[in-house]
Amino acid sequence: MNLTQNNAKKKKVKILGFIILLIGIITQFAFQAKIIDMVASMLIGGGIGLLVGAWVGKKQETSN
Repeated sequence: MNLTQNNAKKKKVKILGFIILLIGIITQFAFQAKIIDMVASMLIGGGIGLLVGAWVGKKQETSN
C-alpha cells in the first residue's frame, strides 16, 4: 500500500471519529436517561479514540 492510499484511509478514520464524536455529544445533551448517557459516553470515547489513533498513526508514519 502506498503513502497516498494510507493517508486516504487515515482521513476516512478521522472523519468517522469526528462524526461519532458529534453524535455522542448531541445524544448526551438531547436525551435524559441513564442508559443513553452510557451509550453517549461510549460514542464520545470511541470518537476520541479514532481521532487520536489516526493522528498518532500519521505522526509515526512521517517520522520514519
